[in-house]
Amino acid sequence: MKKEHAMKNINKRERKNFSIVFTIALVFLLTTAIIPGVMGASAVDLGSACNFAILAKSGISTTGTSNINGNIGVSPIAATAITGFGLTMDHSNQFSTSSQVTGKVYAADYSPDTPAMMTSAISAMEAAYTSGAGRSADFTDVGAGDIGGMNLIPGVYKWSTGVTIPTAVTLSGGPDDVWIFVIPGTLDISSGKKVILSGGAQPNNIFWVVADTTTLGTNSEFNGNILDQTLIALQTGATLNGRALAQTAVTLDGVTVNGPTTCSNPMESIVLTPATATNTLGETHTVTATVKDANGNAVAEKPVTFAVTVGPNLGTTGNGVTDVNDQVTFSYVGNVVGTDTIIASFLDNAGITIQSNEVTKKWEQGTPVPEFPTVAVPVVMLIGIVFIFHSIRRKE
Repeated sequence: MKKEHAMKNINKRERKNFSIVFTIALVFLLTTAIIPGVMGASAVDLGSACNFAILAKSGISTTGTSNINGNIGVSPIAATAITGFGLTMDHSNQFSTSSQVTGKVYAADYSPDTPAMMTSAISAMEAAYTSGAGRSADFTDVGAGDIGGMNLIPGVYKWSTGVTIPTAVTLSGGPDDVWIFVIPGTLDISSGKKVILSGGAQPNNIFWVVADTTTLGTNSEFNGNILDQTLIALQTGATLNGRALAQTAVTLDGVTVNGPTTCSNPMESIVLTPATATNTLGETHTVTATVKDANGNAVAEKPVTFAVTVGPNLGTTGNGVTDVNDQVTFSYVGNVVGTDTIIASFLDNAGITIQSNEVTKKWEQGTPVPEFPTVAVPVVMLIGIVFIFHSIRRKE
């Protein structure tokens, strides 16, 4: 009996141990089979399209005053399709500016360098859409297209319908995690609702790949990059922390768009100093160009071109190469009174011309030196009188 009782206890322990081992194994399998596939989703490469907060093929319009932080651009359509911004063309004709845009405004009909840049950005946008739409799904038809109130972990989500966000949705994950939402229909977030980020999730790592129209409702707050095959509409007071990249148009109505500053193909920059200076004719004036990449790092051995674009010394040019401290200087002598405008530029790694800020140089006459005759004439006259006087004395 004791032996039989002992055997039962052994069997109980074995069954308990087996249950524990089975549970651990099941958790391990679920973790290794599901989580790595989800947590390991890679970002969609936006290429040079990442340099834009808003990019569209057929137009960008705003009614009311919008606030755009980042570059905007259109191609292949011309700048006339950018409406409501009160554009001011830069003298270089490469871009325009607007009080509503903290950045530059580009269009396909600007200077010879801009069309190539815009064509490249549009192609990159289209390639990014195709790449995102082709990702294998980790989750399918979540919420039958209604994701309001959900807490979504990183991964690739696909639906066979449109997607609505009637109440706030939360994306929970770390700063390096990626979310890709592939939507064959429309994407709509209701007025006043939010896409909330939790745990350090970043808008730059969120991609909404939408085949039909995307609509951000009045006063809604949205996070992520929208890659839309058609129209993106931001209604009154909406906020987008991310990018609006549309293969047709983007419409705005007094909205805010905060384009991410992180870019896999960043634009380099060049700054020219001093901003203003005054010299006397005949003196030498020197300006310094500083070239940096998008992360603020020095760019050495970069060929830079300088040019006087406006003023009495129009046409004066120079060239140089940045040193290890990312700087190169240009000097010239002014011989005509007036004010010059000077710029510097270089070709980035994509072959696009990047232009500096404008600086000015004022050339003035120096303090006049008294002319010799003002002193010499009286002296000569005095010498002459003395000579005549002595001549008369000698004759006497």
